[in-house]
Amino acid sequence: MKCWHSFPLLVALAAGGFFVLENIINTKTYLSDPATIEEIAKKSLSLEGGEFASPGERRQAIFANITAELQLRYGDHISQNPEWVFINAGGFIGTFCVLHASLTEYILIFGTPLVSSGHSGRYWADIYDTLVQGTKQRDPNVALL
Repeated sequence: MKCWHSFPLLVALAAGGFFVLENIINTKTYLSDPATIEEIAKKSLSLEGGEFASPGERRQAIFANITAELQLRYGDHISQNPEWVFINAGGFIGTFCVLHASLTEYILIFGTPLVSSGHSGRYWADIYDTLVQGTKQRDPNVALL
């Protein structure tokens, strides 16, 4: 019976915690914006291809340049040593590296040498994709929310 006395306190603390978290998320300013990411990607794509032995080396140089430009613009918010991780989720097979992650946004580079299709989920988030090479297609038969 003694534990029931602390129940209202726990409920009050949880409600207060949710209120604070909701306030933080609703008033959050974002680190980047889609236009800036696109600008950096386009600038990195202008690297000349003649100096690279293979298309793979050119892509590596483009990704390194994107990372360096983001680090110049956003400092320590961008990972200094991003690691590539293999992923097989939702039907997608590829690799990615996380350059920045917070409660309300992330910046990552994703790549796959394969034609991949699948479902990555539904989120209460704005998702912006900037393609460096290739195409992205959406199933026209799926209704948008």
